[in-house]
Amino acid sequence: MKQVILSGYDFCYMSRKFWVIGLILMSTGCQYLPSSSFTVEEDSVESWETLSINRFANILNSARAEKRSWVNNPSLFAYHLLNLSDSQRYHIDYQAMQAENNTESLITIVRDGFKDDAIRGDVHQINVQKEDGLWWVVSVKRAFSCWRGPQAYYSSKLCP
Repeated sequence: MKQVILSGYDFCYMSRKFWVIGLILMSTGCQYLPSSSFTVEEDSVESWETLSINRFANILNSARAEKRSWVNNPSLFAYHLLNLSDSQRYHIDYQAMQAENNTESLITIVRDGFKDDAIRGDVHQINVQKEDGLWWVVSVKRAFSCWRGPQAYYSSKLCP
């Protein structure tokens, strides 16, 4: 099943062969999700929660011990440090701080459409730095978006 954005709404799209199944899925599984939820401006985040980097460091250390190649490419960190399957949509923005010989990057991951009655999605900002040839997570912060309330608003506060 593919999702396509049409006029700011997500619609499930399936071939004509399966239109009956598509109608059933559309009535049960597709929800209104504005496409604007994939851009998070700093002024739309009221507050951030700072997360411990221990969990992320453990994931990196285990992957290094297993000689996983993704640990050498910080643009791939988001696929391994967060569970992306628990949201209907996600967007990853990778920003290298220097064009050449980059030693610091900012990874922003927006997840939207959680199957939760309160939390709609979240945004993580992961700051990574390269030291002695290895990439490390330096800081992680997170904010939530709620189903109730302003849709383009993120906060560290619990959802109502």
